[in-house]
Amino acid sequence: MGSIKIGKFEISQQSGAAGKTPIGHKLTEKHTGRNKYQKMVRASISAPGSQSEAIETLEVQGMTPYLTLNTSQTEVAYNVTTSTLNGKSNAEKFRVSSTGKAITLVTNTGYTVSENIGTFSAGFGEQAEGSVAIKLQFAANNTSSSETIPVLVEYWDGSEWQSAGTHNIIQSSSDADVSFTITPNTLEEYAKEGGTQTVSITSNVAYSIEVQGDVETSWLTLSRQSGTATTEELNITAAAQTVGAEAREVSIKFKSNITGSVIGTLAAKQVAGESYAISWESDTLTFTNDDLNQIKNNNLTANSDWYIEEVV
Repeated sequence: MGSIKIGKFEISQQSGAAGKTPIGHKLTEKHTGRNKYQKMVRASISAPGSQSEAIETLEVQGMTPYLTLNTSQTEVAYNVTTSTLNGKSNAEKFRVSSTGKAITLVTNTGYTVSENIGTFSAGFGEQAEGSVAIKLQFAANNTSSSETIPVLVEYWDGSEWQSAGTHNIIQSSSDADVSFTITPNTLEEYAKEGGTQTVSITSNVAYSIEVQGDVETSWLTLSRQSGTATTEELNITAAAQTVGAEAREVSIKFKSNITGSVIGTLAAKQVAGESYAISWESDTLTFTNDDLNQIKNNNLTANSDWYIEEVV
């Protein structure tokens, strides 16, 4: 009796007597890949010497290709010339365009670029969706008005291009009379254990500080949320990553209290958490007939929740 987990399926019952027995099959995990997901299951006669068996195929149809963006808007300072749009996809490739200021798609982790078309790495999206980080480059805004760059993101569904939506990048106006400097002007990438980094900020206007991101931002905390027209330190603390967590990134934005425009930005990045790991103390456990009905232990060490299933 009992049940057994095979991939994304759970099968119950696992054994039985002669006769016709209904065997339940349950899909326990959503399949997000664009290709079909399959598992083979073998049922065998348990009588000694029997070689009779029956094979069944369990399959889940692939999902229609898609690409979703986590947010629809990003604010940057007038002198910032790059921005990253994050999301999820199981598509083969994507492209970007803009009816406003010219944009250039820049090669980033997970894809290559040709003429503003990004092609994901081999195998991406076939059996599961993945995170995407679309990196764009554009000119600074040296005008006295804020500028909106509408970025249309499209993905290839296998036969034609489909819209994933428009993401607006808003560049603040050029504040010629504002003097605002951050020292150092970049943060080192935080280790998975987290930690604190300190920057010195010199400004001739009062300002507010906020952490913005298209995913959870509470992992990064600031020692203050505002500043005055002077020189002050800012402590930036990252929490430790959990096991199996992906690398993460947020943007710290500094806004003038006079105009409300972004006068400075600072990117905070943290590496991925510890990789999942699981191991048996002994690779092989050997029994003889003299061990009938005796229990032998084999220690299993893992850094996250686990389950056991038959290898078929």
